[in-house]
Amino acid sequence: MAMLRAAPSGPGLGLGRAALPADIIRLAVHLPALADWSHKAHQELAMQTRLYDAPAGTAILRQG
Repeated sequence: MAMLRAAPSGPGLGLGRAALPADIIRLAVHLPALADWSHKAHQELAMQTRLYDAPAGTAILRQG
């Protein structure tokens, strides 16, 4: 998580928007580790998260 927080944002993505707890719940469908988190934990993660729209086919993660 620390590496993700420190990573620079991609070019042209704008400012994004603040995440909501509902966004984290939707993410938990794809990341089962988040599914067992409490509502408070979802809220805390949402307060530290921004959402960005990226065009289909955009690389959002690179290794190395």
